[in-house]
Amino acid sequence: MNLPPPLPAGVTFYTKNTAVSSVNKIRPLPQHVIDSIAAGEVLTRPSALIKELIENSLDASSSRIDVSFSAPVILDKIVVTDDGFGISRQDLALAATRFCTSKISSASDLSGPDADGSSALDTFGFRGEALASASSVGRLRITSRPPGAGCAFVQCYSAGMASGKPRPSAGNMGTTVMVEDLFLNVPARKRAYGSVAGGREEYSRAAEVVRRYSIHCVCPWP
Repeated sequence: MNLPPPLPAGVTFYTKNTAVSSVNKIRPLPQHVIDSIAAGEVLTRPSALIKELIENSLDASSSRIDVSFSAPVILDKIVVTDDGFGISRQDLALAATRFCTSKISSASDLSGPDADGSSALDTFGFRGEALASASSVGRLRITSRPPGAGCAFVQCYSAGMASGKPRPSAGNMGTTVMVEDLFLNVPARKRAYGSVAGGREEYSRAAEVVRRYSIHCVCPWP
């Protein structure tokens, strides 16, 4: 196989740009743009959102998780329902705020195992970014009822913020997370996954995510 010759110590090359018409100034980005960029790094595709929601349900000690998504365009609606310990009415306001989480409280929680092999961090996730990302690139609604609560409460979110106050709702113990119009403000990804071909491929990826978790986490029937 013929290899290209090695590059010299210094290289000069010329581009097609002949003149500088204007100077782009460095400026801070608006917060909603920062949130959209961050959301795109966490939720790279619809199946990534399903993975994050399943892991949230597992971290909530759920014994049953129901996953549904629209076909053939999976972006339209994704719903994950569990029977875990739920989210209190007071905590719903922060559920979709970046870096708000119930899984860690200090930097020491991120350290490795102790001498006896135990570790404070024993969850799938801990950063508190999945729901915030979902609300930044889609329409997010959470319905939750913790044990002992008289009813469930539903909270809608937009751009990582709660929209209004939680409203009483019918619901079983646990949490239902629904995301609609995923990537509504990210046109490139909406085109990629909103097409017939892209939708079919992502539907298969999402089904594989559910299959893998269902096999890994399955428990013997009592």
